[in-house]
Amino acid sequence: MAAHPRKRKTKFRHIRFKLSVLQYGEMLKLCRAMGLTPNKMFKKALKEFMHRNAHLIPDDPEPVSRNQLKLFDESYKPVQLSILDGLPEESGA
Repeated sequence: MAAHPRKRKTKFRHIRFKLSVLQYGEMLKLCRAMGLTPNKMFKKALKEFMHRNAHLIPDDPEPVSRNQLKLFDESYKPVQLSILDGLPEESGA
Protein backbone atom coordinates (compact mmCIF):
# COMPACT_ATOMS: atom_id res chain seq x y z
CA MET A 1 0.00 0.00 0.00
CA ALA A 2 1.41 3.39 -1.00
CA ALA A 3 2.05 6.05 1.62
CA HIS A 4 -0.17 9.10 1.55
CA PRO A 5 1.54 12.26 0.31
CA ARG A 6 2.02 14.97 2.90
CA LYS A 7 -0.46 17.81 2.86
CA ARG A 8 1.12 21.06 1.68
CA LYS A 9 1.15 24.00 4.04
CA THR A 10 -1.13 26.90 3.07
CA LYS A 11 0.89 29.88 1.89
CA PHE A 12 -2.05 32.23 1.45
CA ARG A 13 -5.07 33.25 3.51
CA HIS A 14 -8.54 33.85 2.13
CA ILE A 15 -10.36 37.10 2.86
CA ARG A 16 -14.00 37.62 1.97
CA PHE A 17 -16.01 40.84 1.91
CA LYS A 18 -19.11 42.08 0.16
CA LEU A 19 -19.46 44.86 -2.40
CA SER A 20 -22.65 46.52 -3.52
CA VAL A 21 -23.65 46.24 -7.19
CA LEU A 22 -22.53 49.84 -7.80
CA GLN A 23 -19.17 49.30 -6.10
CA TYR A 24 -18.60 46.11 -8.07
CA GLY A 25 -19.37 47.89 -11.35
CA GLU A 26 -17.02 50.76 -10.54
CA MET A 27 -14.32 48.30 -9.57
CA LEU A 28 -14.65 46.44 -12.87
CA LYS A 29 -14.49 49.73 -14.84
CA LEU A 30 -11.35 50.75 -12.97
CA CYS A 31 -9.74 47.35 -13.52
CA ARG A 32 -10.46 47.44 -17.26
CA ALA A 33 -9.10 50.99 -17.54
CA MET A 34 -5.88 50.12 -15.69
CA GLY A 35 -5.46 46.69 -17.27
CA LEU A 36 -5.62 44.86 -13.92
CA THR A 37 -7.55 41.93 -12.55
CA PRO A 38 -9.65 42.61 -9.44
CA ASN A 39 -7.21 40.53 -7.36
CA LYS A 40 -4.20 42.54 -8.52
CA MET A 41 -6.07 45.81 -7.97
CA PHE A 42 -6.92 44.90 -4.37
CA LYS A 43 -3.37 43.72 -3.65
CA LYS A 44 -1.90 46.89 -5.13
CA ALA A 45 -4.29 49.13 -3.15
CA LEU A 46 -3.61 47.20 0.07
CA LYS A 47 0.16 47.39 -0.43
CA GLU A 48 0.01 51.16 -0.98
CA PHE A 49 -2.25 51.64 2.07
CA MET A 50 0.09 49.61 4.28
CA HIS A 51 3.14 51.50 2.98
CA ARG A 52 1.55 54.88 3.73
CA ASN A 53 0.50 53.88 7.27
CA ALA A 54 3.52 51.83 8.35
CA HIS A 55 4.61 54.58 10.75
CA LEU A 56 1.40 54.10 12.79
CA ILE A 57 2.26 50.51 13.75
CA PRO A 58 3.81 50.42 17.26
CA ASP A 59 7.05 48.51 17.73
CA ASP A 60 6.61 45.52 20.03
CA PRO A 61 9.47 45.17 22.50
CA GLU A 62 11.21 41.81 22.55
CA PRO A 63 10.17 39.76 25.60
CA VAL A 64 13.05 39.33 28.05
CA SER A 65 13.27 36.24 30.22
CA ARG A 66 13.44 36.65 33.99
CA ASN A 67 17.00 35.38 34.29
CA GLN A 68 18.40 37.57 31.50
CA LEU A 69 21.68 39.32 32.29
CA LYS A 70 21.34 43.04 32.92
CA LEU A 71 24.70 44.15 31.57
CA PHE A 72 23.55 47.34 29.88
CA ASP A 73 20.58 48.28 32.09
CA GLU A 74 21.50 51.63 33.67
CA SER A 75 18.99 51.34 36.54
CA TYR A 76 20.48 48.02 37.73
CA LYS A 77 23.14 48.32 40.46
CA PRO A 78 25.14 45.08 40.64
CA VAL A 79 26.50 43.79 43.95
CA GLN A 80 30.13 42.72 43.94
CA LEU A 81 30.50 39.26 45.49
CA SER A 82 33.67 37.60 46.70
CA ILE A 83 34.45 33.93 47.13
CA LEU A 84 35.30 34.72 50.76
CA ASP A 85 31.86 36.16 51.63
CA GLY A 86 30.50 32.87 53.02
CA LEU A 87 33.51 31.98 55.22
CA PRO A 88 33.50 32.71 58.97
CA GLU A 89 36.01 35.29 60.13
CA GLU A 90 39.07 33.98 61.95
CA SER A 91 40.08 35.61 65.19
CA GLY A 92 43.77 36.05 65.87
CA ALA A 93 45.16 34.19 68.92
